[in-house]
Amino acid sequence: MRTINPLQQAQIYTDFSGLDKLRGEAKTNSSEALRQVAGQFESIFVGIALKSMRSANEVFAKDNPFNSQESRLYRDMLDNQLSLTLTQGKGIGLAESIVKQLSAYLPENQKSSASPTVDISL
Repeated sequence: MRTINPLQQAQIYTDFSGLDKLRGEAKTNSSEALRQVAGQFESIFVGIALKSMRSANEVFAKDNPFNSQESRLYRDMLDNQLSLTLTQGKGIGLAESIVKQLSAYLPENQKSSASPTVDISL
Protein backbone atom coordinates (compact mmCIF):
# COMPACT_ATOMS: atom_id res chain seq x y z
CA MET A 1 0.00 0.00 0.00
CA ARG A 2 1.34 3.41 -0.98
CA THR A 3 1.45 6.27 1.47
CA ILE A 4 0.94 9.85 0.41
CA ASN A 5 3.75 12.26 1.22
CA PRO A 6 4.55 15.76 -0.04
CA LEU A 7 7.06 14.45 -2.56
CA GLN A 8 4.81 11.81 -4.07
CA GLN A 9 2.59 13.67 -6.48
CA ALA A 10 1.02 17.05 -6.88
CA GLN A 11 -2.38 17.55 -5.32
CA ILE A 12 -3.52 19.40 -8.42
CA TYR A 13 -2.36 18.58 -11.90
CA THR A 14 -0.98 22.08 -12.59
CA ASP A 15 1.55 21.90 -9.71
CA PHE A 16 4.90 21.25 -11.40
CA SER A 17 7.00 21.86 -8.28
CA GLY A 18 6.24 18.28 -7.20
CA LEU A 19 8.23 17.00 -10.17
CA ASP A 20 11.26 19.05 -9.12
CA LYS A 21 11.04 17.61 -5.61
CA LEU A 22 10.78 14.14 -7.08
CA ARG A 23 13.89 14.72 -9.20
CA GLY A 24 15.85 15.69 -6.08
CA GLU A 25 14.51 12.72 -4.12
CA ALA A 26 15.54 10.31 -6.88
CA LYS A 27 19.18 11.25 -6.31
CA THR A 28 19.12 10.43 -2.59
CA ASN A 29 16.55 7.73 -1.87
CA SER A 30 16.05 5.35 -4.77
CA SER A 31 13.42 3.08 -3.18
CA GLU A 32 11.16 5.98 -2.25
CA ALA A 33 11.77 7.57 -5.64
CA LEU A 34 10.72 4.32 -7.34
CA ARG A 35 7.42 4.42 -5.45
CA GLN A 36 6.88 8.03 -6.40
CA VAL A 37 7.70 7.52 -10.07
CA ALA A 38 5.42 4.47 -10.17
CA GLY A 39 2.64 6.62 -8.70
CA GLN A 40 3.25 9.31 -11.32
CA PHE A 41 3.16 6.68 -14.06
CA GLU A 42 -0.10 5.28 -12.72
CA SER A 43 -1.59 8.77 -12.72
CA ILE A 44 -0.52 9.36 -16.33
CA PHE A 45 -1.92 5.96 -17.31
CA VAL A 46 -5.30 6.74 -15.75
CA GLY A 47 -5.29 10.14 -17.48
CA ILE A 48 -4.70 8.52 -20.86
CA ALA A 49 -7.46 5.99 -20.18
CA LEU A 50 -9.91 8.78 -19.29
CA LYS A 51 -8.96 10.71 -22.42
CA SER A 52 -9.47 7.60 -24.53
CA MET A 53 -12.89 6.99 -23.02
CA ARG A 54 -13.91 10.59 -23.68
CA SER A 55 -12.78 10.40 -27.30
CA ALA A 56 -14.90 7.28 -27.82
CA ASN A 57 -17.98 9.38 -27.04
CA GLU A 58 -17.09 12.20 -29.45
CA VAL A 59 -19.30 10.57 -32.11
CA PHE A 60 -22.36 11.17 -29.96
CA ALA A 61 -21.42 14.76 -29.12
CA LYS A 62 -21.46 15.99 -32.72
CA ASP A 63 -24.67 18.05 -32.50
CA ASN A 64 -24.72 18.43 -28.73
CA PRO A 65 -25.10 22.10 -27.65
CA PHE A 66 -22.94 21.38 -24.59
CA ASN A 67 -20.02 20.30 -26.78
CA SER A 68 -18.27 23.66 -26.99
CA GLN A 69 -14.59 24.47 -26.83
CA GLU A 70 -15.05 25.79 -23.29
CA SER A 71 -16.85 22.70 -22.04
CA ARG A 72 -14.13 20.47 -23.54
CA LEU A 73 -11.47 22.58 -21.81
CA TYR A 74 -13.16 22.21 -18.41
CA ARG A 75 -13.80 18.51 -19.02
CA ASP A 76 -10.08 18.00 -19.77
CA MET A 77 -9.17 19.87 -16.59
CA LEU A 78 -11.58 17.67 -14.63
CA ASP A 79 -10.09 14.51 -16.16
CA ASN A 80 -6.55 15.62 -15.30
CA GLN A 81 -7.53 16.28 -11.70
CA LEU A 82 -9.50 13.02 -11.56
CA SER A 83 -6.45 11.05 -12.69
CA LEU A 84 -4.47 12.44 -9.75
CA THR A 85 -7.26 11.90 -7.25
CA LEU A 86 -8.04 8.35 -8.37
CA THR A 87 -4.43 7.25 -8.01
CA GLN A 88 -3.87 8.53 -4.49
CA GLY A 89 -3.79 5.94 -1.74
CA LYS A 90 -3.96 2.44 -3.21
CA GLY A 91 -4.92 3.71 -6.65
CA ILE A 92 -5.71 1.04 -9.22
CA GLY A 93 -2.78 -1.18 -8.24
CA LEU A 94 -0.55 -0.47 -11.22
CA ALA A 95 2.03 1.45 -9.18
CA GLU A 96 2.27 -1.34 -6.63
CA SER A 97 2.94 -3.86 -9.40
CA ILE A 98 5.64 -1.65 -10.89
CA VAL A 99 7.32 -1.27 -7.50
CA LYS A 100 7.24 -5.03 -6.91
CA GLN A 101 8.82 -5.79 -10.25
CA LEU A 102 11.46 -3.05 -10.31
CA SER A 103 12.53 -3.06 -6.65
CA ALA A 104 14.73 -6.09 -7.32
CA TYR A 105 16.88 -3.89 -9.57
CA LEU A 106 17.54 -1.24 -6.91
CA PRO A 107 21.14 -1.13 -5.65
CA GLU A 108 20.15 -1.79 -2.02
CA ASN A 109 18.26 -4.96 -3.04
CA GLN A 110 20.84 -6.49 -5.36
CA LYS A 111 22.86 -9.42 -4.07
CA SER A 112 25.51 -9.48 -6.79
CA SER A 113 27.01 -6.82 -8.98
CA ALA A 114 26.34 -8.96 -12.10
CA SER A 115 22.62 -8.08 -12.05
CA PRO A 116 21.46 -5.25 -14.30
CA THR A 117 20.57 -1.92 -12.70
CA VAL A 118 17.86 0.53 -13.63
CA ASP A 119 18.50 4.26 -13.38
CA ILE A 120 15.25 5.92 -12.24
CA SER A 121 16.62 9.43 -11.85
CA LEU A 122 14.77 12.12 -13.78
